[in-house]
Amino acid sequence: MSEDKLRYVGQSVSREDGPEKVTGSARYVHDLAFPGMLHAAILKSPHASARIVRIDVTKACQVPGVRAALTGSELTYRLGIYLRDKQILANGIVRYHGEAVAAVAAETLDAARKALALIEVEYAPRPAVLDARQAMVKDAPLVHENLGSYDVMKDVFAPQAGTNVAHHQKIRAGNLEEGFRRSDLVHEASFVTAPVQHVPLETHAVIAQALPGGRTEVWTSSQSPYTVRHLLALTFGVPHQAIRVHVPYVGGGFGGKAGLHLE
Repeated sequence: MSEDKLRYVGQSVSREDGPEKVTGSARYVHDLAFPGMLHAAILKSPHASARIVRIDVTKACQVPGVRAALTGSELTYRLGIYLRDKQILANGIVRYHGEAVAAVAAETLDAARKALALIEVEYAPRPAVLDARQAMVKDAPLVHENLGSYDVMKDVFAPQAGTNVAHHQKIRAGNLEEGFRRSDLVHEASFVTAPVQHVPLETHAVIAQALPGGRTEVWTSSQSPYTVRHLLALTFGVPHQAIRVHVPYVGGGFGGKAGLHLE
């Protein structure tokens, strides 16, 4: 078949969503709003590892327009797809820099941010592991002291209790020593790459609406809406049909919007 007769190869093919995105009529989560919608702001830990000695949201709750302020001690849920090791808000211990320790819901975003600045938190820093190889050394500080007690998807994940190893798996194929022996050249080196973030143009965004009858509707910039629904249902102990997840246009993700995040 000659090139001029090919339907797709070498031809200009229009995207179905092209006109909406180019003209700005495509609606993302950031474009949505509902009557009476509250705005949330999250306070994050400045430490990679620390014990929360004291946290006080009294002043935050006194800011006009603030409807609620939450801390980790009020939330006992654990999240995770394969290993349920994550908390909604840190409870007693923060395990990474930027972990959420408190959240505020207010009538405006400005009020939420103002309240956030008034939350008082006292930390007692703990030894942190900031390198993967150091984390695997014997007697290294443990990120999760109770790793062996978490719910895990067996036959898929194998966390090693008493260590920082979240999953251990052996893969063997062929005779390694024989391969080295028969090689003309054996070269060993260590390589280190910088951390890389997905950095889509659209940041994470989510809107949740509580409805009568214990139902919840969620609008999110997620790549995996069914996973979001499943994990929310599992976490809060409600039927899957009680949660409906909407995904409008997603402004990039590259894997960074898979799983459960702000939802």
